[in-house]
Amino acid sequence: MAPITRSQSVPAKAPTTAKTNAFEEEYERVCVLGSGGEGTTVLCRHKTSSRKVVAKMVRHSAPGKLPREAEILKDIRPNDHIVSYFGVFNEAPSPSEATILLEDCRGGDLQALQWEFELNDECIPEPFIRHVFLQLSQALAFLHSGDGTSDPDRRPLVHRDIKPANVLLLEKYVPGGPFPSIKLADFGHAAYFTPDQDEKAYAFTGGSRDWQPPERPVATPAGDVWSVGAIVHSLALGRPPIADVNKFRDAHSNAKEIDRDNPRYFRDVLPREVTPICAVEGKEYAGTFGDHACSNTLNSWMMQALARHPKDRMSSLKLSILLGVEVSSGRVVDNS
Repeated sequence: MAPITRSQSVPAKAPTTAKTNAFEEEYERVCVLGSGGEGTTVLCRHKTSSRKVVAKMVRHSAPGKLPREAEILKDIRPNDHIVSYFGVFNEAPSPSEATILLEDCRGGDLQALQWEFELNDECIPEPFIRHVFLQLSQALAFLHSGDGTSDPDRRPLVHRDIKPANVLLLEKYVPGGPFPSIKLADFGHAAYFTPDQDEKAYAFTGGSRDWQPPERPVATPAGDVWSVGAIVHSLALGRPPIADVNKFRDAHSNAKEIDRDNPRYFRDVLPREVTPICAVEGKEYAGTFGDHACSNTLNSWMMQALARHPKDRMSSLKLSILLGVEVSSGRVVDNS
């Protein structure tokens, strides 16, 4: 299905005085895709062209202004591995909401796919894990380069909430078939990064803690790289790089406010546990979900992303090169 052009949807810089019922005039709802704390996503069909889009309906934090995610998305230049943005209806379907129009990624998200493999007790094929790693690295190299957005200062854009649920598949995964394109989505927590600022300026306590780096609450491009490494770790072993996920979550929930703002708390009291995903000598593997060995090469790439200290972590650009990708002038070229 061809993507909807901006002329067929609301312009990226939609006026804040858009009619409340303008969305219903142009689109009909097909089905609800999901609902959460940030709003509801609905599959919709354009009444004239019959083309489908995903409508993300979010509550306004400041009525009269575009929602934060729309402000970020309209600045991001087109990229094969970032979900496409088609526009926004402000103050629709109600004055306290806005509707963001996004690409229809009919393959669902990576979290749902991982659950499917777990339900069937099947290991996720390493070629697919490499595919995900490669294309997420491409997306980050693009965003972190400073050329991925229209920001006049060419500042890197940091996503800050990379997790399996925010990684979409353009088409459904079919065993034995071609791998679907991977799309990074949900930019509601994204922010521009200015390298010369004090690290306190990057304090960020939002997002999903299971997938965030040891230096949290400091959020930098290196933190995005960690999150991608954590996804690879989870696809291979069935869990993020945490020894006991439930204990980790309980300790975080019980932390005092002063601890939440202290990076040492998350490094020392809530340590991450990175487990090699390659074969360990003397260990037998069942070849089932979370109990199989990947190659030494993939393990090495993952370890480059999951280095404990940000300064030791490979940048998204270098990681992309290591994965066989050339990045030039903000445009990512796949040489695999």
